[in-house]
Amino acid sequence: MSSIFSNLTGVYSIWKFNQLNDAYIQVNADDYYVNKRLGINNSFFLPNLYTFDPDTTPNSNLTYNNLLIIGRELDRIKGGMYGVKAMDIVRREVPDAKLYMISANGKVKFLENLIQELNLTKNIQIISLTKNISKYLLNTSVFINPSLSEACPMVINEAKAYGLPIVGFNVSYSFPYQTGVITAQVTNYTQMAEEIIKLLKDYNYRKKKGFEAKESMKLISNKEIVYKWTQLFDVLINNDIEGYKKLQESTFDKKYYDEEKARDHLESNWNQGKIFNKYFCCHDFNDMLNITYINN
Repeated sequence: MSSIFSNLTGVYSIWKFNQLNDAYIQVNADDYYVNKRLGINNSFFLPNLYTFDPDTTPNSNLTYNNLLIIGRELDRIKGGMYGVKAMDIVRREVPDAKLYMISANGKVKFLENLIQELNLTKNIQIISLTKNISKYLLNTSVFINPSLSEACPMVINEAKAYGLPIVGFNVSYSFPYQTGVITAQVTNYTQMAEEIIKLLKDYNYRKKKGFEAKESMKLISNKEIVYKWTQLFDVLINNDIEGYKKLQESTFDKKYYDEEKARDHLESNWNQGKIFNKYFCCHDFNDMLNITYINN
């Protein structure tokens, strides 16, 4: 989406490239909505498969004042610095709160410097890759997702499978996985901290939100997603044009995709002006939605 919104070249290259493919898979409802507006008619919405089955994954006991962030990287887009700044506020209300930040990115010197600067060395620990992620998920009370941009975040699904309440910025979570995520305005780490404090101070509240998060994972099953992938390959291999159209229409089911919510979410992000801030080709939100003229 960032390349679509950055400039006309990005719009045209994405549109042209996808005319060469038989199917273009989107794991995010907002991206799918934009593609429809761009006239990319070979687009399908199919969310990612689960890493952990919510029916068999044990619940976190939610009794520790532990917080968790997991990210392949903790760079600017993944918002590691906002997690640290939120923690600076949280520890004033909950002094024994501890944030674990697990990342594959070794270049976290800027975060280490910020932790030192804010005197948070006793409250924050940065951990490199671990094979025993369950150990941390089981001993966490709140999962934090400070990302400024997402597609279909697997870490959110994993946290939900463990029945963890989640606090994140109001970014694009693949519908219906946005259900069960308590959101703060993008980059507003103060608001994020306030939501975390509410959860840490009220066991029944975090248990309720954790239950809602886990239940939302059951809206779509892996078996259902795999079945749709199988159907897609069948219609492509057999050049079944009618079957292709019917399968595409089935992704419009509101369980998978809600066009009104996708549009409202995009407009909210536009108005916040925090995520994608290089709208070289558009003056306002409706202009952005009307960039389909590039197809002509």
